[in-house]
Amino acid sequence: MADEERETAFVPTEDMDEEISELGPSDADSVNTKKQIKYAVARLEEFAKHTGTSVEALTDSELDSFLSQFYVALRRENGELYTKKSMHGIRYGLHRHFQSVRGIDINDVKVFVNSSRAYRAMMVKLKMEGKGSVKHKDPITKQDMARVISSLDVNTPQGLQDKVFVDIMVYFGNRGRENLREMKITDFVLQNDGDHKYVIHRDMLARAKREDEAYSGVMREIPGSSKCPVSTFLAFKEVLNPEVDCMWQRPKLEAPTKGPWYTNAPLGINTLATKMKTIGERAGCSVKYTNHSLRATTVTVLDAAGFVKQDVPPVRGNRPRQTERQRSARLVARTPDSDLVPAEEERCSDHVQETGRTQDEMVKKNGMEVDNPLSKSPKHPALCESSCSVNSAASSHGHQQDFSPGLPGNSTNLRNCPGFHGWKDVCYLEPLVKEITGLSLGTFNLLLPYLPKASLVQWGLSAENNLLVFLMRLKMATPFKHLAAQFGVSPATAEQVFILILVTLTDLTSGLIRWPPKSVVRSTMPAFIRRSFPHCRLITDCLEIETEALSQLFDQLLMICKLDSAFKVKALIGLTPSGYVCFVSKLFGGSISQDKLSQESSLQYFLNSGDEILSLTPDRYLPSLRGIKVHTAPVSPQFPEVSLIYREDAASLNCHFDKLQQRLRTFGILRSKVSLDLLPHLDSVLHICAALSNLETISGDV
Repeated sequence: MADEERETAFVPTEDMDEEISELGPSDADSVNTKKQIKYAVARLEEFAKHTGTSVEALTDSELDSFLSQFYVALRRENGELYTKKSMHGIRYGLHRHFQSVRGIDINDVKVFVNSSRAYRAMMVKLKMEGKGSVKHKDPITKQDMARVISSLDVNTPQGLQDKVFVDIMVYFGNRGRENLREMKITDFVLQNDGDHKYVIHRDMLARAKREDEAYSGVMREIPGSSKCPVSTFLAFKEVLNPEVDCMWQRPKLEAPTKGPWYTNAPLGINTLATKMKTIGERAGCSVKYTNHSLRATTVTVLDAAGFVKQDVPPVRGNRPRQTERQRSARLVARTPDSDLVPAEEERCSDHVQETGRTQDEMVKKNGMEVDNPLSKSPKHPALCESSCSVNSAASSHGHQQDFSPGLPGNSTNLRNCPGFHGWKDVCYLEPLVKEITGLSLGTFNLLLPYLPKASLVQWGLSAENNLLVFLMRLKMATPFKHLAAQFGVSPATAEQVFILILVTLTDLTSGLIRWPPKSVVRSTMPAFIRRSFPHCRLITDCLEIETEALSQLFDQLLMICKLDSAFKVKALIGLTPSGYVCFVSKLFGGSISQDKLSQESSLQYFLNSGDEILSLTPDRYLPSLRGIKVHTAPVSPQFPEVSLIYREDAASLNCHFDKLQQRLRTFGILRSKVSLDLLPHLDSVLHICAALSNLETISGDV
């Protein structure tokens, strides 16, 4: 008899295939996963329609190439780039889709080589453009939490519901709108340990562990307190409408003398999603909070008290607990009042286990001193002799160079480090190299042989990565601490690499900024300038660079700019009509006027009688020089305005002048506020930016 009962406890063997087909593979996916897959497939189909491609007909190799194009071209409807998180979601959705319909894994780097590389390159680009950071919600401050609690009237249906909502979110750490609509009063169980009552929570299906169902979370009573979370919870439970089993029901306008305080209709999803925002606005909070802010408050308070929250799933998906702790530490650092929930903090900590706090090891500063390379840097005048050297260097020098493991100062071996791998991640995509360094691959490879490898090798980075650190600092003004994190070295090492290469390349490129003969200027002059200004010798511009304030008052007076009261330095820049930087003055304090800047520079010694100058900034000194004719912007063609050629040349002149003004300003280090540590090297920085700009002109990339 027992054997017969065991047999009937299972589905018959002949019906198993039918049961499996009815379930389908998607039944194991959550609603959010299905939405993600649907959205990713829709974006892919839009791109396929745009390119005239049939995805179903593609082989695996063709699909690899198609996905490479898709990742690079993917944009939002407004034309902006997706964030890294959104890109991960789209790729995950496509991975699940192709795994289901074709049984292939598009994340397999051995099969889908090109698309994997393109995706990694896009991740690097998004990180460089600030699309990689996750915007976390700030915790509720102590003052705003006090406003919220005091504003909730538990004698009204709305106030009682809001009070219980805040308690549930704070004590049990629920994430945003997750599981709120499905939450039931039976999910909470009242317990008694002899001294105090407490409520425990049966885990809902969390994103991290959808199959788990257990009891976790504790909300203890506060005896004698009018704000006791357990007493308000029990009062709330008594006045719920028994006709519906959902916990969050629509409140009545007033509390009836008898019967439930809530209707038999559940609160809407959007109402629940914005509930904390509504509560905060009613309480008059200083900022707008969300449901996630309550979770952030819980994590922050527990971490400040020295606990690790074991029973609450990570804040976002499968985030490790260590990452959550690091995030909460940042929140505490930003929040002076870490005791955000006064009475509740002590109670919340009772249901977590204290564990050893694992701390990230601080990267020790590299103690090795850098030898002064001024006396050691070799001069290479051959670099300035011919533009052919660029192409020859590009063809003769490889893109990659092996890393040097185990060397002193090598805090992290990039070869064993997941994520960004420096030059190896960008070398195959020339537009990305151009974007993050400002140089073409040819110019990049031209500079490599002249680096001081004997001095740089001590830090364990390849020659390519050393040069990449230097150029990213110039082009993108990336802080040394960020470069250190990306390349696995200390910030001090990144700064030493930058200074050493700066001094070396400044000496190397000393001949790249030279005064060209008139014949060269005229032969390279654009036609729309030659027609109106045939004797144009130079186009001048004033470059202003903002700096931090110096400590001495006298120095501050020299540096402060009268126009905007910012601390700046100025330099006079001279360019040929074709855009070649042929003159760079030394830097002067921001208080100097344009006339004085032209006078103090040595520009007048290069000019001859009969020369014409197009000045992009108003200047009264240069016109005073004998035999020099100056045209100050806005510069117009020397033709009647009614002529067709006037309109064409006027448009060309304006466009050309805009490009020339951005010639050096494309280097982010010249647009950002310069630190005092870098100020002594700023003349060299300006020189190297001008020299690299000319190298790109030589190689044909104007």
